[in-house]
Amino acid sequence: MNIKIVLPFPAAKLNPNRRSGHSWQVTAAEKVEAWQAGKIATLKALGGKAFAIAAPVKFSITFFCPNRRRRDLDNLLASLKPSLDGICNAVDIDDSAIEEMQLIKRYDANNPRVEVEIT
Repeated sequence: MNIKIVLPFPAAKLNPNRRSGHSWQVTAAEKVEAWQAGKIATLKALGGKAFAIAAPVKFSITFFCPNRRRRDLDNLLASLKPSLDGICNAVDIDDSAIEEMQLIKRYDANNPRVEVEIT
């Protein structure tokens, strides 16, 4: 089964390079919001019903950046961690069950987002 989930582009506060020297409290609210967005978007993609996926799983993640500013894929992935945890919670898997991950960077100034496909 393939599941396609569309998430908002990660908040700048979640970028690991922007948190340098700040307390965990600076990003706590953003992390909770991102986790909830991941879970809600996944449940929406599943038609509102929780669904368990059998491990192992593969994630294909496409970041549609709002502009061509320099962004590292590893930092984009780190920014997405709370959302991925919310996705995993919705499909009842531990994120350690992800055995393959593909990361793609694209640009869409009109609709910045992240598309996650689970197979």
